[in-house]
Amino acid sequence: MSSTKRIFRSLLALPLLISGSTESAEPPAASYWAARVPDDGGSAPLSHPSGSPPRLHVGCQLFLNETHEAQPKLVGREYAERHGPSSYSPAREKGSTSAECKNGMAAGYPCKGISLYSMLDLTELSRSLGTPWRDNNANDIWGWADQESGREFAIICLQRGTAFVEITDPYNPVYKGALKTRGNENDSGNFWRDVKTYRQFALIVSEIDGHGMQVFNLKRLLSDETDIAFTETAHYDGFGYAHNIFVNEDTGYAYAVGTSTCSGGLHFVNLRKPHLPTFAQCYSSDGYTHDVQCVRYDGPHRKYRGREICFASNQNTITIVDVSDKANPQTITKFTYDNGSGSKYTHQGWLTEDHKYFIFDDEADERASSLNTQTFVVNVMTLTQPVIAGTHFGRTRAVDHNLYIKKDLVYQANYRAGLNVLQIRDITRAEFDEVAYFDVYPQDDSPSFNGE
Repeated sequence: MSSTKRIFRSLLALPLLISGSTESAEPPAASYWAARVPDDGGSAPLSHPSGSPPRLHVGCQLFLNETHEAQPKLVGREYAERHGPSSYSPAREKGSTSAECKNGMAAGYPCKGISLYSMLDLTELSRSLGTPWRDNNANDIWGWADQESGREFAIICLQRGTAFVEITDPYNPVYKGALKTRGNENDSGNFWRDVKTYRQFALIVSEIDGHGMQVFNLKRLLSDETDIAFTETAHYDGFGYAHNIFVNEDTGYAYAVGTSTCSGGLHFVNLRKPHLPTFAQCYSSDGYTHDVQCVRYDGPHRKYRGREICFASNQNTITIVDVSDKANPQTITKFTYDNGSGSKYTHQGWLTEDHKYFIFDDEADERASSLNTQTFVVNVMTLTQPVIAGTHFGRTRAVDHNLYIKKDLVYQANYRAGLNVLQIRDITRAEFDEVAYFDVYPQDDSPSFNGE
C-alpha cells in the first residue's frame, strides 16, 4: 500500500477512526553513530562546526501557550448516559465508540459526510509507557499496512513515546503497545514527535534533545500479543533532535527537518539498509525547514522530469530543491507570498498528483487577522517561477495545520475545526467545495492552537 493511501486511512485514526515490499526477518539491533555529520550542511567540510538552530518556533510557542486538559470522549456508553436521551445510542452502533453521522452530529461531534469508526483516549494509548496520561498528550500520526496479510496499523506519536494500534477492524481497534521515547521524557521538546514508514520500519523523531531517530520493525506488531512495552530495533544518532521527517519511498531516502544539524534544513538519511541508516548529506542553504515533501518529479517542467525534487516549507517561503545529486543539492527557487495578515508562518503543503500545483497552509494568518481558514494554491508548472494561482477561504476561522491530497480531494487537518475535506473544483483559481468534515473540538472553531 502506498504511503499516500496510508495517510487517509489513518490521518485521524487516533483518537478518531473515521469511515474513510517487506522483509520477514527481524534485523539485528544496531546503533549508528554519525560522528561526522556537519551542523552547517551543503558543501561545508564534515568537520565544520556550527550552532544548532533554535527549537522553539513561532507556531510551537503559541501552541505551548494554549495547551489545556484533554477533551473527554463525546461518544460511548458513559457519554450517552451523561448526555441523556438523543438520536445517538451506543447499542445501535457497530462498535462501542462508533457513531454514524446523522443530522449533522456523530454522537457529540459535528459532522458532514463522515462517521466515526472508533476512538481510543490518552489513558488507553499510554498503558504500555508507564506514564500518566495527563503527562502524555498526542501530537502526530501515521499508518502502516502489512502487504502480505493486509493488516493495518495506526502509529500515534505521544509526548513520551509512540503507540501502536491495529485498525484492521476499524470498529474494534486493538492496542498493541508502545515504544518509550529516547532521551529525557521531561525535556521541553517532548510536545513534538513525528513518524514515517519505509518498508516494514517506522522511523521516529522528536524535539527531545538527544533523541535521534528510533527505528522500529513493524513486523513485531503481527504477533497476537498486546499491551507490549516495545524496544527499538535500531537507532540513528546523526542528529540530536528533529521536528519532522519525510520518507521518499521511491528513492529510499529520509529527510529529517528542523534538526540540530544542517542549520535546521534537510538532513539526508540513506535507507538502503533501513535497520542501519547512514548519513548522506545536508541542505542548509535556506536555513530552517519546518516540513517537506520530496518526489521523483513527473510534472510539466521537462528539465527536472525524473529528478528528485523537494518542496520545503521554510517559515516564510516555499523553497524548491533538486536533491538528485546527494553530494551537491541545488536550490531551484525560493518562493514567497503575501498572506494578507502581516504575520507569516509557512507550515506544510502537498503536491497535486500531476505535480502541477502545490497546496499549502500558513499557520499564522488566521490568528493575526479576521480571515477565515486560508489555503494557498501555487502553480509550479515551471519550477523556477512559481506563481500564486489563488487562495481558498474556508467555512471557519480555525488555524489550518496539515493537508494531504488524493486525486481531487484535499484532506485538511485544522486545529479547532478538525478534519475538512475539500473537493477541487477549479485548481487554476483555487476554487474548492467543502464536501465533508468532522469536528473534534465542538466548543468553537476559533483560531487557537489546540483541539486538532
